[in-house]
Amino acid sequence: MIKIKKIRPERVGELIRISYEGDAELLRTQHVVPFDNIDNAVSMTCKQIQAMEDEEELTYYKVLYKNNPIGYFITMGNCLFSFGINIAFRKKEVLTDWWAWVKRTLKEGFICLLYTHQERAGKFLQKNGMSVMEYNEKDNVVILQHKNVIN
Repeated sequence: MIKIKKIRPERVGELIRISYEGDAELLRTQHVVPFDNIDNAVSMTCKQIQAMEDEEELTYYKVLYKNNPIGYFITMGNCLFSFGINIAFRKKEVLTDWWAWVKRTLKEGFICLLYTHQERAGKFLQKNGMSVMEYNEKDNVVILQHKNVIN
């Protein structure tokens, strides 16, 4: 059902846009800062990713469903750095398959950092085997860790 393909960094912007399309709530309440405009949200996300790319090695993945792109995820070592799936495909069967790919891609015990207001993603990650390791109040970040063995 789901396929994952490594991509070049310059391709991630179009996949970020795909993952944001149709989800106004994500732009208003779950993004780093609130946006009404998808172009600005995509641009900011790309700039944040590029800033991290200047510091760390990132690996970029396209998420395909029935050979059509529906989102992306980015890893940084043993960290799920950034991810998104288009709202139309956030169904149990698709997300379960996608999450299995994420677990296969990363090592056991991987982590993910979220801003504390990114509650939807946090709930999803916790429902799928991640637990909160630490809250960094100074930076408004929560660190989650996946402790389960890969299926």
